[in-house]
This record gives sequence, structure tokens and C-alpha cells, in this order.
Amino acid sequence: MPAAAQPPGTRVTVTLAANQTAFLDSRLIRQIVRRYADFLPFPIRLNGLGPINAVNAPWHQPDWNDPAAREASLTTFLSQRYADSPLLVIPIALAQPSARGGLFVAARYAPGAPAGGTLDLFQARMCIRLNDRELLPEWARFVRGVVDCPELQPTAARDNVLRDAAYHALREALGEVIVAALLDLAARDRPRFLQLCDWHHDAVKGMAAQHPEFGAAVLDHLPFETHQGQLNLPDYLARQPTAENGKRPLYFFTHEADSNQFYALCQAHALLAINAGRPFDETLLRRYASQHPEAIELKPLDRLDDPALYQRLAPEEEAAYERLARAMDRALGDMEVRVRTQVRRFQPATLSAVLIAGQRVTAFDEMERALEKPFLLDGLAELAGEVRDRLRQHPLTLFLNAVHPLVQRLGALTDPDDPCCRLVLTGLYHGALLNAQHRLTPAAARRFHADWQVLLLEHLELWLRTASCDTQEP
Repeated sequence: MPAAAQPPGTRVTVTLAANQTAFLDSRLIRQIVRRYADFLPFPIRLNGLGPINAVNAPWHQPDWNDPAAREASLTTFLSQRYADSPLLVIPIALAQPSARGGLFVAARYAPGAPAGGTLDLFQARMCIRLNDRELLPEWARFVRGVVDCPELQPTAARDNVLRDAAYHALREALGEVIVAALLDLAARDRPRFLQLCDWHHDAVKGMAAQHPEFGAAVLDHLPFETHQGQLNLPDYLARQPTAENGKRPLYFFTHEADSNQFYALCQAHALLAINAGRPFDETLLRRYASQHPEAIELKPLDRLDDPALYQRLAPEEEAAYERLARAMDRALGDMEVRVRTQVRRFQPATLSAVLIAGQRVTAFDEMERALEKPFLLDGLAELAGEVRDRLRQHPLTLFLNAVHPLVQRLGALTDPDDPCCRLVLTGLYHGALLNAQHRLTPAAARRFHADWQVLLLEHLELWLRTASCDTQEP
């Protein structure tokens, strides 16, 4: 009831039915008041104690127009109301339509995209709808908060609002405010913006990929992983040399686990590569390149046989390595591994082999990734496994590095098919798999482990024989 200090105008007595006495629970009453009547402009007391409502929200306070005080009060208010620490606070102060409130992005890791951003809708200080998922733009799934808009028109049941001109104008204005806050954070506090994009990756980049209008607004500012840290696309391209065709190359690879292989290659050539292994990264890169076809050339490293990276050998040198390449193919064929081996010259010299998709169609890799999703129905699991196995039968390309000492020694052998060389050949392939780990299947890992144990044992026996010979010398 209103504070006793205020003289009552109308006294209302509510008599509860016998089966509704749960509403007499003080905790439930307190909860209902905080949810629906928290901002009514008079104190509400319960059993003479209180007030149990806030009476005023931060936007009702006299220091609302002071940016520092506003952010501090909103941060405290939102963290208490939602039991969630804000990473970014977004004040709402709209003139048309008139609206006040506060939105926030939570300071926590949020894998996967939630069903939608939620709002507590107030109209003239009275709550109309909690956890509304429709007013915020569909792409704003990473945002929560409170908005009070007197111009919204409640429905007859007062549990929702009419979809009129004021509603749609408010929806559009909220979207503009959210985008402006993100861009301001990117310019003002880059580390916090990077943290937000990391913790809410699926929501932010997923919505940028699915909603072109949001993507167009933020794509220039979104971070992408490189060996020089997180860079937005304009910064990335500014660090790339211009090719002879006048375009800047955009090198990328689509599996996070391949970074050891491709980062080393690009660093050796003073190039930058983007690790596009997280969801939606590749989609956004391709969209960006399509928007700037005159300035950007996509270079997908996963399947790129680029002479600038992998130098072809002279015909006579290539012929000299042909025995090694075919021996490698036969050794891997005995393991039921479909690989086409070629010998090239590339940097760094410490990288003995590189594994790329070669002539595999891009769609094969995309379908293989889709078949690895955990949400496949049980009834399709067996079929998915069969299709995935067939996809893996399409040969990969294995580049052996003619600069690497081990490859040079193997190439000089007259018979690289000798059984003594078999474990060394397969070891080269398994070493490439370690740098392209997304292709390291459980079966390949077991084979690698078994071969490695044999090699260790042979090395130990050779050392023991050598040591024994040394001790027997007079």
C-alpha cells in the first residue's frame, strides 16, 4: 500500500479466494511489485516496511544528463535487476518517440546465439511486458534491458503493446542506438570491444552474416584473428601488399586447427592470413570481398596452389623427386589415405610438408563440416558417417618441401620404396597432419601413435648398438 505518510484517497480491499492464499507470501508480493510497479512515482510499503519499489529509475534522476553519472547508475541498476554484470551499457534517451531506459551486453561468455534479445517494456512507469523478444531488432540477440516509452499503446489486456507507428519507430531507433554504441566502443575502448566480440561471437557475427543491414553497419569494425592479433578488415588490408592486378590479397583458412601450417607459410613471405575457423567468419570475408571486387582478391589457403607460396621445381629437379613422390603415394595408399604428393620449394625451410585440399571441391569440405555437427538426428548418424567417409576419399594434395633436409635426403635415395623408409614417409604425412589438425581423424592418430612407438624403439636399439660398439673398441 502507499506510504502511510500520504493521506489515502481511495481504500481498496482485496479478498483472496481460499485457493489463492499463495499471493499473501511476502516474497511473492515483493517480487511482483519489483517486476511490474518498480517505477511508480510513490513508495510502496509492505507490512509497514519499505519502500519495496525503486520509485525512480536512473533515467528519472536529476543527474541523468551527466554521461559519467548516467553510466555508473545504469551499470548498478542493470546489474542488480538482472544479476548480470554489464560489459557494455547503452543509455536510451530518445526524443521521437519519447523513450528512456537502459540496455546492456552481458560480461560473460555466451556460446551459441540465444533465441533473441529481451526487453522489459514499461509504459508511463508501469510494466506492460517482461522479457519481450519482439521489440528489439531481430539481430540484437546479444542485448537485454529496460525501456519506458509513454507513446506505446497497451492492448486491452495490458499484457502487450499495439504494433503501431510509435512501436515501429521505437524499434528502428533502438537498433540505431545499439549500432552507434558498438561503433563508439570500437573507437573508444578497443580491448573491451574485442572482448565483447569474442564472448558474443556467435550472436554478433552470426547476426552480421544473417542480417545485411546490421552487417553493413558493423563489418568494417569486426575483428578477425591473425598472427599479428585481432584486426578489422580495413586494418588487415592496409598491411597487405598490392598485387600486380592492383588488388590486395585476402588470405584466409577455414579451420582454426590449421594455424600452425598457414601462419608459418605467410609469415615467411611477409603476408598476413586470417584464421576464419570460427562460425560465420568465412561468410563475412566473402561478403566483404564481394562488396569490394575492384580492391580485394580472396586467397583461400586451404586449397590454394599459389606459385608465390609453393615454387615449382625445374623440370630436371622435379624428375629427380618423382620417385619420392610416387613412393609417398604408395605408402599412404597402403594406409587407405587418398593423397597426391608433389614436391615444391617453399618457406620456411623448417616446414617439411604442407597438406591442402587440392582439387577437392569447396562444397565437399563444407558438407564434411556440416556432417560433424552434433545435432544430427540419431536416425541420420549412420548415413552421415557413410557420406563423410566417402567425402574423405577425394584426394588431398601433399606438398613436400625441397628445401627441408629430410626431404632432400629422401629424394637422393635410389629406392625410397624400401621398407626401411616406410615409417619415415608416413611420418612426414603425420607431421603435416599435426599442422592441419582438423584432418587428424581418430584412426590417423592411432596409426601415428603406433608408427611413432616403432620409430622410438628403432632409434633406441640403434643407439644401444652404437654404444655397445663404442665400448668394445680397444
